[in-house]
Amino acid sequence: MINNSIPTNIITHKLLLDNTQYQSKPTDIGAINNRIVNHPKDIDIIEFSNQITTPNGKSWIPAYLEGARKNDAWKSQSVFALDFDNKNSKTKSQVASPLSFEQVLERLKDYRLDCAFAYTTFSHADNWQKYRVVFQINEPVVDKGVRDAIQNALMMIFPECDKGCKDASRIFFGGKDIIYTNYDYYLDLRLLFQAADFYAIKDSSSKNMKRDLTTARKNMGVRKIEANTITPIFNNIEKTVNASKIKIIDNVDWDKLRKQVKILDDFMNPDIKLLDPQLFGLASNLIYLSGGQDLYKKCLRANPDYNYKEKIQKLHYCKTSDYLPMRLEHFSPYQEDWCFLDLLNTTQKKKIVRLKQFQGMTVEKARQLLIDTLKTVIATQDTYIHIFKVATGLGKTSACMNLSNVLFALPTHDLKNDVSLLMQQKQIHHSCTPSDDMLPQHVKDKISFLYTIGANAEATNYLKEMSEIYPEVNDYRLQNFSCYRSQETVLTTHQKALFIDWGHDTIIFDEDIFQVLLPIEFIDLTDLLRLESKINNSNDKAKVTALINDIREGKANTPRTMDLIFEDLESIRDEVLNCSAFKSPILHFFNALYFQAEDAKSGDITKIRFISNYTDRLPQDKKIIIMSATADETIYSCLFGDRVKFYDISNVDTTGFIAQDTTYSLSHSSLNERLNYMTERLKENGQQTITFKSYGEYFMSKGVDIVEDIYFYNCTGRDKLKGKNINVVGTPHRHPIELALYAKVLNLPVVTDDFDIKNFHQQTVEHNGFRFWFNTYNNLHLRNLQFHFIESELIQAVGRARVNTELCTVNLYSNFPLKNACVTDEEKELGLQSFVLRKNSSPPDFVNEDDLYIPTDITDTDYCYENNGSFEYDSLPCDLIDATELDYSYM
Repeated sequence: MINNSIPTNIITHKLLLDNTQYQSKPTDIGAINNRIVNHPKDIDIIEFSNQITTPNGKSWIPAYLEGARKNDAWKSQSVFALDFDNKNSKTKSQVASPLSFEQVLERLKDYRLDCAFAYTTFSHADNWQKYRVVFQINEPVVDKGVRDAIQNALMMIFPECDKGCKDASRIFFGGKDIIYTNYDYYLDLRLLFQAADFYAIKDSSSKNMKRDLTTARKNMGVRKIEANTITPIFNNIEKTVNASKIKIIDNVDWDKLRKQVKILDDFMNPDIKLLDPQLFGLASNLIYLSGGQDLYKKCLRANPDYNYKEKIQKLHYCKTSDYLPMRLEHFSPYQEDWCFLDLLNTTQKKKIVRLKQFQGMTVEKARQLLIDTLKTVIATQDTYIHIFKVATGLGKTSACMNLSNVLFALPTHDLKNDVSLLMQQKQIHHSCTPSDDMLPQHVKDKISFLYTIGANAEATNYLKEMSEIYPEVNDYRLQNFSCYRSQETVLTTHQKALFIDWGHDTIIFDEDIFQVLLPIEFIDLTDLLRLESKINNSNDKAKVTALINDIREGKANTPRTMDLIFEDLESIRDEVLNCSAFKSPILHFFNALYFQAEDAKSGDITKIRFISNYTDRLPQDKKIIIMSATADETIYSCLFGDRVKFYDISNVDTTGFIAQDTTYSLSHSSLNERLNYMTERLKENGQQTITFKSYGEYFMSKGVDIVEDIYFYNCTGRDKLKGKNINVVGTPHRHPIELALYAKVLNLPVVTDDFDIKNFHQQTVEHNGFRFWFNTYNNLHLRNLQFHFIESELIQAVGRARVNTELCTVNLYSNFPLKNACVTDEEKELGLQSFVLRKNSSPPDFVNEDDLYIPTDITDTDYCYENNGSFEYDSLPCDLIDATELDYSYM
């Protein structure tokens, strides 16, 4: 029974270990008593077991005592022990029914417990077994009452042990041989006290059980456990659930239930014996299912390995204590069972289980944290990439508008123009790069074509040519040049911010730029074939032909480096520029980092996706600030390493109400199968709806109020739905090839097989404080990348209503749970009650996000902010950290 595997989870324990070796039972006990307190020792469990057995045989005390060997000198303890000498305390002879170590181990295992090691005493003999069993816990206890409760619980489970073990200053002698080891095992105190409860009442009648349990707990020194109450974990709702209010579930289909829950199937199999904690977990559930108690009794009787009289006590215990149904994760060893909360919920579809209550800061606190942190970042002289992950609706854009001498970049011209208009209304001086709306239509069309095929340089040259013909084109160029040379605050787009050399020392990006730095585009295979037919250089033509053949033969179905080097690239560019038939960015394709074609097995190949890397366009000598609700620390750290400073202000209590329906996946294909169902649901509430662009027209034709210009992948920054009740429908998955390309650039440990159907399937996962059933990858890196993109789109879509700061409701239809949404029926009921109370009370005393103010003349010693119309000054925080205590990382 010696475990020869290498321990992986070893800690050190502080205890008293004598420095004298013995080969037989010591007789100089007084000497040991006097010197052992002078020998405290920090030692791991392996070395400790060797020091107290042959050839060392040292005496020891499990606790750390200070100054004297007495109970009052006890300071801490993380090792416990039981002594079994199988001796009648009165006659000093061997007991009639000695307890072997094998029986001790069997009893421990039955309660799902174990020990760290066991060793024989110096007086052990084959015909008279004497041994000690040693336990460890993973953190020392410093409360004497807790120490006593642990020791008493162990002794309650093993009344056969030496009663002197109870003493906190007890000396244990060394011994002969180690007879068992499991050095990696640490006592699970929850299971320990549970086992002590059960052992204490194993012979109790149902009438006297509560009394006997109370007595046993008093003897253990354990504070009375309130078994009939529990605090549920969900969004910002505190409520005590009483067992008496749980409704008994009728008409249970036991055959169906055992197919769904493996631990129940094992129990109903008379050839399988369950452990005590598993029986207890089942009993706590079965008392709430009609016929469950009869089933429990029937299964006990059918299995000859169970002691019916002892095991039936678990059912009586649960009934007597009004014990709530235990979660399957707490007693079932099968992870596939854990996607269900308990047996009561298993009769329904696989449900989402919230494992961790969402805890957000108030909007007021979050806004102040945003202001304070931004002021500090602006005031410091550095060239870091400062990433603010900021909840939607906190006013990150408004917080930046009054900054001077910065380049402020927004995702689109429309958003840039909206911010410019707001700044004009507030009389904040700034410049703004012009929109191409001022260009003649045919010039716009030509520029659009050039950008489409990836001819960026040619687009610039074309504008220069047209500026000599059209005054409005010349004005467009002059306005741009004026902004490029300006030192004052300039508003522009993400693209221009990256691809123009600016004079500003600070560049602020409003919204995430990850997909601008690493854009994924695609070309049509027809464009590649068209180019092949037009190339005159034989060597260049052969290269393109070989590439096309590789794609058709499936040799480019994993991310492949773009390594084509053409002899006559200029001729190829000319062919593309002079042929309007090209519809995809083929010139960008030849400058890509990696590309991947669709799987030829799936049918005709039409698309070849490719990824470019523009991370080098982020200036090294400037301060970069990125503000987004969805920026990911791990991704940016992969790209920029230690240059990244991350500030998480994303966990915010919602002022509004998010009700999430996870009944269906509603991925693009799933929604297609449930269009009629969703149409009826959406027409019932009549709210404006955000969904996939491709389904917008269908829903509108059925009378659903679709937001035409806001849809998945086009939600960022839009403010027109602020304070309105909306629907968000769908789970927006990214194409697997896009995930593969991102994984390649981010250098994640991913192989081709990770995308195989056997490694992408429905499974139980844990993410963001939830356990849920989802179609995803076995590879955790791919899974987390997949989840990041899904979550980002849902957050942006839900955030259009500004639900964090506005008294509005969002109905979210997706099987990917958001941490600040109410997901279960109980959460929705209580969350709605809380929302109604907020709505009927005085409006929250928020600083309006449009009034957030950062001064233009920040120094490194003072900064100010607007508060109730006046300006207050605080000293610069010296202890600012890179992220709040609400840590977030998708890996």
